[in-house]
Amino acid sequence: MNRMEEKQGVLNQQPGEQLGQGEQGEPQRAGILEAGGIAEMEGREKEAGCVEGAPREPQLQGHSAPGMSIESMESIESIESIESIESMESMESSKPRALRRLLEKTGVAGFTLVEIMIVVAVIALLAAIAVPNFLRARKRTQASRILEDLRLIDSALDQYAIEFNKAAGAAVPWDAIKQYLKPNSSLFNTGVSVIGGDYTGAAYTVDGAISTPPGTAAALSDVAPADFWTPFQLQ
Repeated sequence: MNRMEEKQGVLNQQPGEQLGQGEQGEPQRAGILEAGGIAEMEGREKEAGCVEGAPREPQLQGHSAPGMSIESMESIESIESIESIESMESMESSKPRALRRLLEKTGVAGFTLVEIMIVVAVIALLAAIAVPNFLRARKRTQASRILEDLRLIDSALDQYAIEFNKAAGAAVPWDAIKQYLKPNSSLFNTGVSVIGGDYTGAAYTVDGAISTPPGTAAALSDVAPADFWTPFQLQ
């Protein structure tokens, strides 16, 4: 009986003890789970804070690429700015450099005052030689033209005298002479020489002496002396 009572007492105590142990273990387990949940939530909040508060990488136009660090982007931007400044400086200094190269090739930087004065003196010397020769040639041409006019007038007088049977010394008017001149020529239309001398006012006679227009000697005697006008007379 005593043994049976002891076994029964043990059996009655074991569930209680197990129950006590279970009641004590459940709060421990709950505390552990609660602590683990709090730690997990704090970790998630930290991760979210890090993601939200993390500095965003600057997006550079033309250089935004995945995996590129901020330092590399900044270095690329600084290199581009330096290159742009150097290109501007090279463009500004390109003209003086080109001019300098041209001067180095030619070896002439400009003319000095002495060189310019020498050139002007040479031009003046050439002009002093050429201009008088040009004026002399021009006067010689005018004298030859007047001499040709006198020959035409003499020929017209002879034709008039032959046609009208005029004796030597007979006066011949300018209108009669004009009929034997070439029509529409300068002598026919104006009756004036190239230097302005008047042929119409002179007195013409058959077989008489023919003189140059007045003022011819004063204008052309330096290039056409008296023997130049033979057989005509210089006035």
